[in-house]
Amino acid sequence: MSSISTIAASPNGKWVASGCCNGTIILWDIAEAAMVDAWAPYGRTGGPLSLAFSPNSRHLVSGTRSDGRVALWDLGEGPGAIMSRVLEGHTNKGITSCVWSPGGDVIASARMPDPGGAAVVQLWNANTFRPLHGASRAAMYYLWDVKSGAGRQLRTPEVGQGSLTTLGVAAAFDPGSTRFVIISPTGFVEILGIEGADEGSYVMLRTDTDLLLGVETRGVAFSPNGDRVLTVPNKRVHSHAMRLWDAHTGAELLSLEGHGKEVYTACFSPCGKYVASASRDHTVRLWRTGDGTFMIKGAKEEDAVLCTADKTYTIRSVVLSNSVCVVTPDSSLQGADEDEPVEVFIRDQLSEVIELVPSVPRLHKLKSLLRGQEYDEGHEDEDMVSDDEDVGVSRRRDRLAYDDARALIQASDAELDKGLRDRRVLILKGELRPIAPSHLTTILELLLTNLVCLSLSHTAASISALVSSLEDDHDIRRDITRQVMAWFGRLDDDNGTWEMDVDAVVREVGLGILRAYRDEPTPEKAFLGQWRKTVGDTFEDTVALPLLSGNFLTSTDALADPPTPLLTYFPASALPVDPGARFAELFLARPRWRGEELAPFLADISVDAKERDKLLLKHARAVTDSDGIWYTARAKYSG
Repeated sequence: MSSISTIAASPNGKWVASGCCNGTIILWDIAEAAMVDAWAPYGRTGGPLSLAFSPNSRHLVSGTRSDGRVALWDLGEGPGAIMSRVLEGHTNKGITSCVWSPGGDVIASARMPDPGGAAVVQLWNANTFRPLHGASRAAMYYLWDVKSGAGRQLRTPEVGQGSLTTLGVAAAFDPGSTRFVIISPTGFVEILGIEGADEGSYVMLRTDTDLLLGVETRGVAFSPNGDRVLTVPNKRVHSHAMRLWDAHTGAELLSLEGHGKEVYTACFSPCGKYVASASRDHTVRLWRTGDGTFMIKGAKEEDAVLCTADKTYTIRSVVLSNSVCVVTPDSSLQGADEDEPVEVFIRDQLSEVIELVPSVPRLHKLKSLLRGQEYDEGHEDEDMVSDDEDVGVSRRRDRLAYDDARALIQASDAELDKGLRDRRVLILKGELRPIAPSHLTTILELLLTNLVCLSLSHTAASISALVSSLEDDHDIRRDITRQVMAWFGRLDDDNGTWEMDVDAVVREVGLGILRAYRDEPTPEKAFLGQWRKTVGDTFEDTVALPLLSGNFLTSTDALADPPTPLLTYFPASALPVDPGARFAELFLARPRWRGEELAPFLADISVDAKERDKLLLKHARAVTDSDGIWYTARAKYSG
């Protein structure tokens, strides 16, 4: 698998082309979400740095990083690209950008500058494929007339705004060609007005606290309506987030976060509602520009899901029994007499639609990704592992970064964050470390003890007092204590207080005790007594078995006199994710269940009660007797 260096969407909305660092160009069918063609014209060292479709979507132009070639590809009606022309005129330098004029008559290409020299822009006649004009300037912004080749200086960077040593590393015109946005390698990101009412206007992109620097940015694009600007971060920047800006004020509107590694390129969809991006993490992502939370997730071996800010949806293709025609009216007849017939044009024909079905987040992958990364007492700082004990060679232990988890896990950001909290996973220096259950129980018991010893109210306990006490007396790191407190209550940093979630703390302490009885059951009465003693007099009234639902099985010691209720640790989190396999495990543990007993063990594989009932109908059989309704395994027939 090779990293993706550039991406382009066809104006007709049917194709996406991606260029890989290994020299391959791939054509994708958007509707089918499938690769339809791939070719490698450049070899492994000359992958394309830029791709652009013609306005009619029948041709693709590519610029290579190695030898300055600009190639034109004939796509016809789809698969089977044929190189129809190589545009020659650039010297042996990498082509950084290629664009097609909206009218389709002109192709522009830009090559890398010579050391200490100026970058070069070359214009080509898209019909005859001959060069029209060349443009070369340094230290200034120039606008060039396509027909005459004449250039005029727009403005020279002012003192204090950075000194331009070459032409901007990237630039883009707005749809009306009245403004353009440009990145300076050592300056800032600026929008300049060049025609009409916008001529002479000047806007710099800025956050709430600072200007956006050119060295932090590698690519820019205007939205189709010209209201927004998209910027792609430079690889020098720690964050891999793209950003949307107001093209009129320069204010930051939205941060598009999710890629785990460097983003190579991004573009708007023709309708402007979406942004497509390609990254070194080997993924292409689709974002909704309204709130930046619309994305498709899934590796090659996984079924794709769509994630919003807080929900995950399975994507299904539904074939229609009847074809649907997409029609539009003749725009030239607007305002005509209502009695006159109006012509419509059939633009497309649909035979299937995409259906989104609410789905549980696919968080089970966390278990394998975090195996061996546990944060435990006495082993917190073991970040080095030995490769060879004889020679003493060691390396840093690989950790799963939070950004990588966002890219790998098929879940919305809100669901992922909740999943990390529920699984008690710490985030330390951007890396994920599941805390050892025994260590977590120790911290919670210390917090309960200190609340009593320091005479603090659990509804408004001093954060600094608790954190300092655990650090000074028990060597518990301050950041660890704060994260644990955030899991089990609400931190009010303005007032410096912690409101403890009593039920959550008491539940976790109970689980810590119950885990010891996975293989051998414990008498229910003895367990409850130990649980109450551990949480102390203040919170013993909160102790109740329903807090531990979905984590234990009940049974009875019939030989005892009187018969004694028993508890065995049986967590739903340890059961298979596949519904069929889960029901098999449940009925293996107990031959029949009541509905209310089963429900906690199905909560993490069903979106709601309706889906849970569907699972029961499919995998279990309801039996009614004098004691009520029971669920048993469905009978298996071999034929």
